[in-house]
Amino acid sequence: MKYKIEVDEIFETELTEELLDTLDISPALDGSGLYHMLLDGKSYMLELIDNQSEDGKYLISVNGFEHWVVVTDRWKQLISSMGLDKKSSKKLSELKSPMPGAVKQVLVKPGEEVEEGATLIVMEAMKMENLLKCPSAQTIKSVEVKPGQVVEKGALLIRFGA
Repeated sequence: MKYKIEVDEIFETELTEELLDTLDISPALDGSGLYHMLLDGKSYMLELIDNQSEDGKYLISVNGFEHWVVVTDRWKQLISSMGLDKKSSKKLSELKSPMPGAVKQVLVKPGEEVEEGATLIVMEAMKMENLLKCPSAQTIKSVEVKPGQVVEKGALLIRFGA
């Protein structure tokens, strides 16, 4: 199993079975949550300060000095090499209804600037509430529906733009 390890964006290596065999890491005997590591005859005290494992990022302290460590497995490396990890910054000009249903709430107004992921409209379809969210940071140009209005799939709900 190969992992790419990046430390503070200045040091990069590949974590291999051979490298793991050279590391001697064990919990500190005092139960403090620290770890002791021997590498090439040198002693290091390690502490995990921040864990953002969903992004593969860890803030660790090594002998009192903090370092961001990014661990990337081979699948994330492949996705990155293909450019598939980049978020699309494409701005839409319109939001259309993805289904037929009733507009339950309109949470934005013209001229309002909204962030990516902000809920714009709450729709009800088949007795279920559906939150329609903004795909990217946008400015609301116009709102084409009102609460209580019934719309068909593909109906224009919101126009984006300055």
